Amino acid sequence: QLNMLRRGRIQQLLGLAAFNTGNLNVSIRHSTEALLTLGHPVPTRPLGLAVYTAQELGRLLLPRRQKTAEPDFAAEAALYESVAAREQLALSLLYKGSNFEGVSHLIGAYRAASDIGADELLIDPCARLGFLARTIRLKGISRRLFRRAHAIASELNLPAGSGLTHYMEAEMHMGLGDWEECQTKALESAQLFIRIGDPQEAEMAWAIACNGFHYAG
Repeated sequence: QLNMLRRGRIQQLLGLAAFNTGNLNVSIRHSTEALLTLGHPVPTRPLGLAVYTAQELGRLLLPRRQKTAEPDFAAEAALYESVAAREQLALSLLYKGSNFEGVSHLIGAYRAASDIGADELLIDPCARLGFLARTIRLKGISRRLFRRAHAIASELNLPAGSGLTHYMEAEMHMGLGDWEECQTKALESAQLFIRIGDPQEAEMAWAIACNGFHYAG
């Protein structure tokens, strides 16, 4: 089991490294391999993705099971790595434009992170699903997801998580034509990323803010 965990972790980190260098196909391959190594399904065909998404949504609606057995630290570590790998897979797919696959795996990552109590891994799917929920007019769900992302980032003192959440809110408001909120959220995001020394993410937030100022006149 430790060898499986090690192999899965290496593949997960290789997926992250490939994403950070802009190689989405390689990132997808390594993230997929990480999940398969750790014993988790990776559907790719439309029917399989639809069934997987329905199952994950159904599991979200069920009450969480209480842990009764002694903790198995190797198994818990493997679950943590699988959530990280699925989040990375979802992100790479979304950036590649494979939206249905990306959203499906994002929902799976959100459900799994909730189940194991990995709050630090919930921020990204919360913020991105909050954005997506608003695009299909699920305003209440969108607000709850964004609030949860902000609350977790604040509680765990993760400015990068707060920056991402503000950024996704800025993108949402830009799509809605709410230019003042777009500017505010984008500038808050940029300030947070500058504070932690991440100029690349800050520049992306500033670009959103500039769009807000431009279209506001």
